[in-house]
Amino acid sequence: EQWVRASGGDLRLLPGVERRDGHGRELAHLYDRRGRNLAALLLAEGLAFQVAVAPNLRLVDCHRRVEVDAREARRGLWREDRHVTPGQLTRSGFAQVRGRVERVERNAGGVWLELEGGLALRVAPRHVRAFVAAELPALVGRVIETRGWVVERREKGRSRWLLALEHPALLQVRDAPGL
Repeated sequence: EQWVRASGGDLRLLPGVERRDGHGRELAHLYDRRGRNLAALLLAEGLAFQVAVAPNLRLVDCHRRVEVDAREARRGLWREDRHVTPGQLTRSGFAQVRGRVERVERNAGGVWLELEGGLALRVAPRHVRAFVAAELPALVGRVIETRGWVVERREKGRSRWLLALEHPALLQVRDAPGL
């Protein structure tokens, strides 16, 4: 609110490649009259989490660097660890998750990373190419962190939870003791 007021309400939207998401929400970057990206300002203060919504990836690397700086400085949300393990998930919604990769599989539905505790990470076929450098099969046994919108699945024989990954910026290897 302070940044919007300081800008006299004079804001500029830069629409994404896709202008709306699957829920009808407008996808755009918001700038104040000084040309500052408001998402980057929120990330720098530790007041937001970086997300990547493909194909709207224009500022993903910039936003990632800004969030890493805030995280290292332990600003805002980063003052404490907010990650949960897959076994701690209790409802659908946005979550930051840390877990060990049990297996990686590829099929017609994309690439699937199964984490201990019942979470499947899905890289849809249209996003797989962006993950080539991430060498997903090499993640088996490694501890990773990710974030996004977790949904509950009620299919017998499948992981209880599902999180769709659209960009490698949302996946970091964290091999830390004491998961």
